[in-house]
Amino acid sequence: TGAYTMIAPNESRRHQIQRIAAQELSNLEKWKEQNRAKPVYMVPTLLGGSQSETEVRQKQQLQLKQNKYQQKLKRQESVRIRKEAEEAELQKMKAIQREKSNKLEEKKQVQEKLSREAFREHHQYTTAAFLSKLDAELPNRSAYQTAPRDLQFSTQAGNRTYKDSLREKENQRLQKMKDEQQQKRDVSVLPAMQHKSGRGQSPPPGCSQYRSPVGHPSIPSESSFRSTANPAPVDPTHVLSQNKLLETKRQQQEEERARILQAEHRRVNNAFLDRLQGKSQPGGLGQSGGYWNTNCGNSWDI
Repeated sequence: TGAYTMIAPNESRRHQIQRIAAQELSNLEKWKEQNRAKPVYMVPTLLGGSQSETEVRQKQQLQLKQNKYQQKLKRQESVRIRKEAEEAELQKMKAIQREKSNKLEEKKQVQEKLSREAFREHHQYTTAAFLSKLDAELPNRSAYQTAPRDLQFSTQAGNRTYKDSLREKENQRLQKMKDEQQQKRDVSVLPAMQHKSGRGQSPPPGCSQYRSPVGHPSIPSESSFRSTANPAPVDPTHVLSQNKLLETKRQQQEEERARILQAEHRRVNNAFLDRLQGKSQPGGLGQSGGYWNTNCGNSWDI
C-alpha cells in the first residue's frame, strides 16, 4: 500500500522539444529586429498655414460664441418642446374633466326626471287610493253617483277634500286645547273668586263677567271659542287657485335649486382646472399672494 512507480523521462523527446523552443525564440528575435519602428525625419515648417495668429485667434473666438449661441438655442428648443408636451397633457386632462362633468350633469338630469316621474305616479296612485277609500266610506253611495270626470278634476277634488279633512282635524285639536285651557283657568280662578266674595258664597253664573286677578286678562266666554272653532266656509275656486300657486312655487323652487347646484358644480370644476394649470405652470395668472384663487370666473369656457 502507498507504493508508486516512477517512469523515467524520454530523453530524445525532451531534447527535441527544447531544440524546437530555442529555434522559435531565435525566429521571434529576428522578426522584432526586422520590424522595429524607424525614426521619423520631417522638414520643419511654420504651423497655421497662410493665416496669421491674430486671424486664427479671432476665428476661434467666433466659433466659441457660435457654439454658445447654438447651445442656448438648443436649450430653448428643449424647453419649448417640454412646455408644449405639458400643455397638451393639460388640455387632455381638461377635456377628460369636461367630459366627466357633462356626463355627470346628464346623469343628474336623467335621475331628476326619473324621480319626478316616480313622484308623479306615486302621487296619482295615492290620490286615486284616497278617493276610492273616500267613496267607499260615503253613506248611500248610489245617491251620490255622478257623471265620470277627468283625472285632473278628480285629483283637484281629492286634494281639496284632503285639505278640508286636515283643516277639520286641526280645528278639533285647537278646540280641545282651548277647552283644556278654559278648564285650567276656571280651576285657578274659582278659589280666588270665593276668597274675594266671602265665606260660603258661590260664584255667580257666567264667569265671563268677572275679571281674573291683577296682571291677568279677562277670561273669554265659551261662546267666543265656539265662534272661532267654526270657521267660515271655504270657496273651492279659491282653494284651487291656492293649489295652483303652491304647485307653481314648488316648481320654481326646484328649478332654482337645480340651477344653484349646477352653478356650484361648475364652480368646483373650474377651481379644479385652475389648480391643475397652477401646478403645471408655477407663478402663472392663477396665483394670488401664495394661494390659488379658486373664486375666479369661468376662465375655461366650460
